[in-house]
Amino acid sequence: MNAKSLARWALLFGHIGLIGFLGAWLIWLSPSKYFPVAMGLIFLVGPLLLPLWGLLHERKRAIAWAIYLSLPYFTLGVGEAFAIPDERAYGLMIVALSLLMFLGAMFSLRLSRSSATPPR
Repeated sequence: MNAKSLARWALLFGHIGLIGFLGAWLIWLSPSKYFPVAMGLIFLVGPLLLPLWGLLHERKRAIAWAIYLSLPYFTLGVGEAFAIPDERAYGLMIVALSLLMFLGAMFSLRLSRSSATPPR
């Protein structure tokens, strides 16, 4: 497995893992008593679904947007990890998946850029 495909798989694993984990977290692991589950799914999982088609087809613009999209989830994970000690593992999981998504997207773009043919 070369570095470019490893970066792509890290990006996809982080992105799809974040979708699955946030859905499971909001529905089964720790549903909120004060916030509707559907609203949480719309605001937390909805933005992750927007670039999914482009990421699956290796569109560079979608990969670039995935870099920006991973940053609020990193902030959410850090906030959850330190604000609620009982749910620290959930916050750290969000941090790990968002970092995996960020690094996979960054290296995927960098390696695809370096393998492009130079103009004449």
